[in-house]
Amino acid sequence: MRSSTRRFRNALGVMAAMATLAACNDDIVGPESGIPPVAASDMSLAAAENDDFDGAVIITALPFTDSTNTSEALTAVDDPYCAGQGPTVWYTFTAPSDGWYEANTFGSHYDTGLGAYTGTRGNLVEVACNDDTFGLQSQVVIPLAAGETVYFMVSAYGSGPGGNLVFSLNDGSSPPPPPPPPPPFNVGFTVGDGSVDPVTGIALVGGTFTCSLWSYVNIYGVLRQRIGRMIVEAPFWGNFECNGSTPWEVQVRAQNALLVAGRVEIYAEAYFYDFTFGQQAFLQQSATIRLRGARARQSASASLDRTSSTSLEPVRSLADVIQLDSRLPKSAKRSLTVVR
Repeated sequence: MRSSTRRFRNALGVMAAMATLAACNDDIVGPESGIPPVAASDMSLAAAENDDFDGAVIITALPFTDSTNTSEALTAVDDPYCAGQGPTVWYTFTAPSDGWYEANTFGSHYDTGLGAYTGTRGNLVEVACNDDTFGLQSQVVIPLAAGETVYFMVSAYGSGPGGNLVFSLNDGSSPPPPPPPPPPFNVGFTVGDGSVDPVTGIALVGGTFTCSLWSYVNIYGVLRQRIGRMIVEAPFWGNFECNGSTPWEVQVRAQNALLVAGRVEIYAEAYFYDFTFGQQAFLQQSATIRLRGARARQSASASLDRTSSTSLEPVRSLADVIQLDSRLPKSAKRSLTVVR
């Protein structure tokens, strides 16, 4: 209803599954409302059927593989913690014989955590918990006695989102199939001419990031400009997300003088982190660009670093980047691919 003061208007909605909105309409004929018939199957929740512990998928035969999307899954208040409590889904299995059993999330398209538990809801005992075995995917190998029941909980790392999940359970007497290799992680970045405010000496420089997978990028660098006999140096850094081809721009201000219009040398390093598979890449650029004299504007993508160190040595390791930006997820425990 558009206004509580107008009479003879109506709004009609159809609710399903504990007040989940299935359809809503205001005006279909003049001020009157109507909704075509909605099949019960069309009003089902988008969440996975095994979203809750009580709805765990029962595994009856091995090898077992299930593919589902956990984007709409929720986290129950009594879900255990295993590498995070993002959206959770559940599986259960009763061992037919004594032995080792292997479960994994290989092939999933998000950062998973995988826990194995015995017991009952509210009184679960952790048997195993794993975050990253292969890239961002998880694996546990556990012993079970004949007749013993285990519950597997797949979560998203931290409080991150879910996504396309592939869950597998295998008889541990034979080695599990190798995980599929991640897709190639191709990245690049360019730098171009910038502008400088003749009053404040604040410059805007930027370019374009390219990436074959959705990525986080940390860029760090320095501008150097000769003005008379003096070398003006201006460090900068910024954080971005890259999805295909993404422009980047940072504000830069020198520590010891004002930048001016004209030629300037730029050195920049970019660290790319693949959100899906945990791959990393490093690129560096050196170039001479030109700053045009123009009134500076506030950069929409990264703000001026007014508290950066006066050290002009660029970062040389991923640990330096982590100190600059703690949002780089779990990077410290993964090897860095250097691309020259």
